[in-house]
Amino acid sequence: MSSYLNQRAAFEIRPQEGLLSEVAGAFGSASDDPPAKQWQGIITSCEKLSVFKDETVYRFVLEPRFAALKHFQTSRLFQHQTIPDIVAAVFKHHGFSGVDYRFQKSRTYSVREYVTQYLESDFNFINRLCEEEGIWYAFEQHEQHGDVVVFGDNPEHYYGRRVRRIFDTSARLGSCLLPCRRRFRSNSPASIAR
Repeated sequence: MSSYLNQRAAFEIRPQEGLLSEVAGAFGSASDDPPAKQWQGIITSCEKLSVFKDETVYRFVLEPRFAALKHFQTSRLFQHQTIPDIVAAVFKHHGFSGVDYRFQKSRTYSVREYVTQYLESDFNFINRLCEEEGIWYAFEQHEQHGDVVVFGDNPEHYYGRRVRRIFDTSARLGSCLLPCRRRFRSNSPASIAR
């Protein structure tokens, strides 16, 4: 089983043919079976759970390839680069190509004189840099390219959903240009025990 660890893999769920149509038809609405759903990434854990006479049950954990960067701890210095440039350099160092990640930037980033990574995993390093700049990331699944990391700096880019802004724009990480909540108040009735 260890030969499967850190290898690219795909997991697919394909509904049993006709099963969902039968169920939907029984409730008065017939529909076609949905297509198979596929997730791609790397296997980060595998475990034999149980053995029976005629079957063995395993658990495999499939995570985005980005998770593999948790296992690469290093120290290095980046000079005269923006945070997106540094993130791209780390990904390229690990063999990611331009289709494996993308940035949806709504602003320009200042060039940093130097950025230090000291005894830190590449995964934690990227997370720290993104947190400092107010950059979020999410994962998309593509048939051709597998899992793709999407970085963004504007809540509007997060899959086009309308997001309520509840953070303070005066904070160092605040990249929100629209009105935000600055104070929170909670009121609850007092109860007197007798």
